[in-house]
Amino acid sequence: MLKAYETIRQEATTELIEHKSRFIGSLRPASSEEEAKDIVAKINKQFRDANHNCYAYRINEAQLVEKYSDDGEPTQTAGMPMLDLLRSKNLVNVVVVVTRYFGGVKLGTGGLVRAYTKTLQSALDQVNIIKKDTYTLLKITVPYTFAGKMDYYIQKEAIVVKDIQYEDEIHYELYTTNDDGLSLAVVELTNGQSVIKKLEEVLGFIERGKMYEE
Repeated sequence: MLKAYETIRQEATTELIEHKSRFIGSLRPASSEEEAKDIVAKINKQFRDANHNCYAYRINEAQLVEKYSDDGEPTQTAGMPMLDLLRSKNLVNVVVVVTRYFGGVKLGTGGLVRAYTKTLQSALDQVNIIKKDTYTLLKITVPYTFAGKMDYYIQKEAIVVKDIQYEDEIHYELYTTNDDGLSLAVVELTNGQSVIKKLEEVLGFIERGKMYEE
């Protein structure tokens, strides 16, 4: 199982016309291979009258699961190129189905590869890609004299803050994937006048400056 990977939370649907053929891209998040198979089956049913419903997915389970189908298109001209595109973007827990209604003009091997990957890319352009990782929550206590330096560093490094408490000293609770690096930076910023405590590790992702735990 991958501990850190990129994925999506949103769905996207896109449509392209290439040499009179109609391509419909359906991009969906999926948390398991069973869910990915269900998504493929539903889209196949939705577009049962199409000439082809080609798919690719990558799922993060006990082992990384990767599968694809050309659904009658020439070998490795549809599903495999889409899988390669997902791989190149390190995307996991994602399934894509590209539906084709044949328009009467043959595209050739290269044309098919371009059409299927272009449709997938168009769908990817519509969603936010998020990174899931294991984050350490650190509690950092510093004297008030270092508040300015700490606030500047947090903003500059785009560190996600869970909480700040102002008592006799300032207590920051910060998420990081590099607790050693953050701890060292804080020690240097405060001339060693800080107390750093590891609270917990969480699996989650950061989106728009906020932590979402799994």
